[in-house]
Amino acid sequence: MSKAYLLVLAVLMSISLLLGGCAAPPAENVTAEADAVTSAPVEVATDEPTAEPTEEPVEEPTEEPTPEPTEKPTEEPAAELTAEEALTANFSAFFANMTGFNAIMPNAIYQQIVDGNAPFLLDVRSAEEIEETGYIEGAVNIPLRELVQNIDKLPSPDTPIVVYCGVGMRSAIGAIALAALGYTDVKVMQGGGFGGWVEAGLPVVEGLPEDAPVLNAFEPEPAAVEAVTAMLATLPPGWAQVKAEDLNAEIADGAEIVFLDVRSAEEVAENGYIEGSVHIPLNELIERRADWPPPDANIVAYCGVGYRGNLAMSILRAYGYQNVRNLSGGLPSWQEAGFPVVTQ
Repeated sequence: MSKAYLLVLAVLMSISLLLGGCAAPPAENVTAEADAVTSAPVEVATDEPTAEPTEEPVEEPTEEPTPEPTEKPTEEPAAELTAEEALTANFSAFFANMTGFNAIMPNAIYQQIVDGNAPFLLDVRSAEEIEETGYIEGAVNIPLRELVQNIDKLPSPDTPIVVYCGVGMRSAIGAIALAALGYTDVKVMQGGGFGGWVEAGLPVVEGLPEDAPVLNAFEPEPAAVEAVTAMLATLPPGWAQVKAEDLNAEIADGAEIVFLDVRSAEEVAENGYIEGSVHIPLNELIERRADWPPPDANIVAYCGVGYRGNLAMSILRAYGYQNVRNLSGGLPSWQEAGFPVVTQ
């Protein structure tokens, strides 16, 4: 055989082998495989123990942090007034409400009581005087010099108050003391004070009034309290009143007196004035403080009868003036004593 023939034969045999490997398997082999599959034990699905569902962890509600309360800005406490500021404000309010220089007669007071409109009656006499002469029913007794120590027994600052004493001198001082503290509706019983009440035949209660109840109705400015305390404590014996004869004797001895005339311009024009007087009507006294004599001057205030002069004297003393007095009886007492007056 030639080599070519052998080569062809080898190729054909290789192809035959390849084709034989790809042929279907013998039937018996297929059946055996099928039997093997059908005879294989079938696993029955058993219930696997079901895992109990685990609850998702619930987050406990956390409280929202409470915002810190923001403090409201507190108002700064009002600055305390100076004595001058407190007195000027209080006296200005007092004069703004003043009618007839806040004088009231005994019969008018009694009528208010009868009508059921009784004011707060303040008796500034001593206990000894009251025991001797009696008092007006319903009155509260606080001696003049003890007024500041008994503010807790006084009513609210807008309460109508009538102050009275034996003749009307101390009651005028007391009214100014109350006005300096901040009371705006204070009247003074004139017409002879309690003596005028008795002379008018009005009812009087014997003995001493009961102790006044504590009201705690008003707390004045501390500076005003201090000023009034000093004013009342420094009042000389006789309540800073001077008679015309005594005053003229002082002048004769060389005393330099500054007269403060607190009457109206019409009164001055009609009745004259004491030479050298500084003229400031009472109702202008606070607004014209720049015109006051200097604090170290020897001052005597006067008016038509003595009442307004007493009010003016008390006002100056509240501002710290030490050497100021009132001409008892006013200009008429000066004239009656025969002392000179300048007429226009």
